[in-house]
Amino acid sequence: MAFMLGATAQDRTINGRVVNDKGTALEAVSVVPSDGKNGTQTDKDGNYSLSVSAATKSLIFSSVNLKP
Repeated sequence: MAFMLGATAQDRTINGRVVNDKGTALEAVSVVPSDGKNGTQTDKDGNYSLSVSAATKSLIFSSVNLKP
């Protein structure tokens, strides 16, 4: 999994793409910040964009088709 960070004073937007070990994009993967607020899902190309607070330290990725 790969993601890029962009930051502002209080909030930041995290953009990325979720792929499997063969580089194939994964659709409908849930992406939620560790505080559990304002999650999103990947699109058909595995891309996501998420606005989180500056205090957010990690993201949680999950899918019914993947092991936790």
